[in-house]
Amino acid sequence: MATSRANHTSIASNCEFAGHIDELCDARGIKIEIAYRSEREDWIMAMVAAGMGVCFVPEFSALTHGVRHRPVADPAIVRQVSLVSVHGRPLSPSVAAFAKAVRSYDWNPTIDQHV
Repeated sequence: MATSRANHTSIASNCEFAGHIDELCDARGIKIEIAYRSEREDWIMAMVAAGMGVCFVPEFSALTHGVRHRPVADPAIVRQVSLVSVHGRPLSPSVAAFAKAVRSYDWNPTIDQHV
C-alpha cells in the first residue's frame, strides 16, 4: 500500500476487519474518512459504482457492474473461512453437494478474473 497523506472517502460496512484496516492505514499515513455506512453490501457497492467512495470487501463478494476489484497486496489482508459440520452426522444431499462444490472450487484465482 503506498504511503499517502491525502484523505480518501470510504464507504463502510459492518466488517469485522474495520479496526485492523484503520490501524494499517494510520501506520502508513493514510487518512480514511468514513462518509457513508451501510450493513447492506449491495447498497455499498451501488454507492461505489456511483463514484461516492471506495470500500474494502472480501475478494469473492458479489460483483457489481462498474466496480473494479483490486487486491490489497501490502500489507496483505486475509482471513480464514471454514466449512464445518457435526462429526458423524450425515449430510443432506443439498449440503453434501454444497460442501463438494466448496472443496473443489479454486479459491486462489487472480483478481482480474473477477473484473
